[in-house]
Amino acid sequence: MKYLLYLLLFTSICNAQGYKNYTKVTAYRIVNEDPEGPCNFMYYMKREGRVGYYIQAAQTYNDSIAYNLLALKKTAKGWQKQDYVCNDGEEPRHTIINMFIIDVNNTRDTLFTSCDNRSVYFPKEQKEYLDPSNLIAAAFTKDIKDFYNRDLTLEMAGKTRDSITSDKITIGKKPIYGVSRKSFEANFTRFQIASTDSIFNKYGTEPDIVQEFWLDNMRFKFGQNKKIRQLGIKKPERPFDDTFALDIDGVKVGDSEELLYSKYPNTTFFRNWGAPLENIKDHYYYDIKLSGGRGNVTFYISNKAIREIEINFWYDDPPEKKAPVKKKK
Repeated sequence: MKYLLYLLLFTSICNAQGYKNYTKVTAYRIVNEDPEGPCNFMYYMKREGRVGYYIQAAQTYNDSIAYNLLALKKTAKGWQKQDYVCNDGEEPRHTIINMFIIDVNNTRDTLFTSCDNRSVYFPKEQKEYLDPSNLIAAAFTKDIKDFYNRDLTLEMAGKTRDSITSDKITIGKKPIYGVSRKSFEANFTRFQIASTDSIFNKYGTEPDIVQEFWLDNMRFKFGQNKKIRQLGIKKPERPFDDTFALDIDGVKVGDSEELLYSKYPNTTFFRNWGAPLENIKDHYYYDIKLSGGRGNVTFYISNKAIREIEINFWYDDPPEKKAPVKKKK
């Protein structure tokens, strides 16, 4: 029995030493508002669901900021309070635009603050408590301070995308822009699977005939002009012969995300664009243009690698057929 007690004591000590506290703080900012939209943070959260033009986010696993923000939420009840007046649809607007989700082990809490982090807002009370001496900002780590010091609205207004020429999109080192199905099978290889579908256009009048063909892990769609309209490729679960591998300006599916940083610095300036708000560090994308208005290329990222690529080709629309003019008798 004595040995059993020693064993239980030793086990509990080992478990305590092996236990690691888990903290995570995700900071969200409303960067752009709808001029006539509600002054309601959750309205944007529910409507958007992703990081992007309206909402930007940052994340830290630092213990101190997590516990400091939780303590601030309790301390704030002792500050001077005032009614929260939103001024929906009027100027000046007063929107609570910052939210922090604080995870500590198996518990989660939420904190709302004003645009300049000078007050804490409690939604149920419709009250905000005024920070007496910049205590909210003092609780931030450097990375979160930097996040709030950036003028993201201005940065986003100047956001540009990088571009490449369409001849840099190749299969087997041959450009594929403007290639038809017959030309592809004559000059590249035959498709392995084919299907045809009818999709109504935006006017809902006449159906677009969309043809879809597969080659290994690549999906091709052809439009009415018989040329490749869209090409998608996912990281394969098994290796394929790279004879017909898709190459985009030296980038392939499965490559590291870091390769895009050096090649397309403007496009990758915002590095969590499109990520779901519940997990801002994964499943986002980068989008580059094809020069001359020929389309775009989207790189989808997962686990810091390119998991999927989608290419959309655009072509000049054929001239509209005009009804013949009737000659006057």
